[in-house]
Amino acid sequence: MFGRSRIRGLMAQAVYEELDPQDREALDRALEQSKELRAEAEALGVLVDGIAREEVELDRDLVAAVWAGIGTETAPLTIRRAHLVVSFAAFALVLSGVVYMVAMRSPVAHAPGVAEAPAASEEAASPVETALLQGRALMLERDYPKAYVTLAHALENEGDDAYAGEARQVMADLAYSELRWYPEAFADYDALRVRYRSVFQSKPENLLHLNLLDEARGRDDSYASLHALDTARRGESLDGLERLLARYPATYVASLAADEMARLSAKLDGTGAGEHWRVAAMESALARCTDPVARAQLKVEIGHLVSQELNDAERARALYEEVAESEFTVLAELAQDSLERLNDRW
Repeated sequence: MFGRSRIRGLMAQAVYEELDPQDREALDRALEQSKELRAEAEALGVLVDGIAREEVELDRDLVAAVWAGIGTETAPLTIRRAHLVVSFAAFALVLSGVVYMVAMRSPVAHAPGVAEAPAASEEAASPVETALLQGRALMLERDYPKAYVTLAHALENEGDDAYAGEARQVMADLAYSELRWYPEAFADYDALRVRYRSVFQSKPENLLHLNLLDEARGRDDSYASLHALDTARRGESLDGLERLLARYPATYVASLAADEMARLSAKLDGTGAGEHWRVAAMESALARCTDPVARAQLKVEIGHLVSQELNDAERARALYEEVAESEFTVLAELAQDSLERLNDRW
């Protein structure tokens, strides 16, 4: 008899292609014998139907691939300015490819933070696995608070449950991306980093989210910078994003706000296509910007983009040098760091 991991794989495969007769028979038999697997298959069908009608939105995950090449050591919680010398926006296409490959590989990858379950040799579901199934159903209904609480209760006595790391990942992503419960998100990502290292390392955005949260927590226990970014995004407010750049220069939040300004500028211009549209969009955002600190931040971001996407070292160098000579200390230091890295590369 196939284990649950294999059955889940067949469930996902059946969404995209016909199964061979032996696999089809095994899947039908497993679904007939297990009410929980039937519920999961039905939830998967609803989820895939919904995805087929909607365009996947990647805006809050565009920065994640920055961390894909940071090695495999335990994530540091001290924010280093050098981390910000690589453009977040320049990695968007790389990440979209990663998202597509993960989505095609995992039967539940389109639900927030759900990873492929480990193999199970017995039919009986563990308490945490049962909570995951319940949580997935609740997420389909967009009842994210109840899904989070269901998983949290299951993990109170998690012990060595094989599904504990996956459940913690779902909780972290729910708290961060859907609920905006930033203290809980920080605690969950940190627990992943410490207790479930392989799960933590399996998603490049985990390190970014943890560092973002740690940065915001260090400035203000209320996570004010992240909440301000959420507000500006929801309102699609260029003015609000510009104020964020000016208030939090040389931070992760500022880079995210700059990328969002570029996206909104492209929307206003009716562009957003073409091989290097992000460069043009960031320049359009700069043209709309009046605050001198925010303009300096955008120039650094443009420098990152033209260096990474266009391989135009001279143009990037000119932008970095301009900001490095400015009166805005933290941005001048960031630009100088970027300039040194550029000179090392070319």
